[in-house]
Amino acid sequence: MIDFSHGTRFPSAAQQAAFVTAATKALDALPWLHRYAWFGLGADPVSPSSDLFTKDTAATEAGRAFQRAR
Repeated sequence: MIDFSHGTRFPSAAQQAAFVTAATKALDALPWLHRYAWFGLGADPVSPSSDLFTKDTAATEAGRAFQRAR
């Protein structure tokens, strides 16, 4: 989701949540796929990231989207 074409640009929190929602829906529709996981470290409050939770374990907007999808 990170765009490196003109420097480093991260998607907005809403764009990340929309991606998580669409990705989990697509993965859930695959009959041969039984499990999947999102890998990421805790989000840094001063740097953009695509993590599902902050370092103090609070869910990010993308994290809340992942929780709703599960």
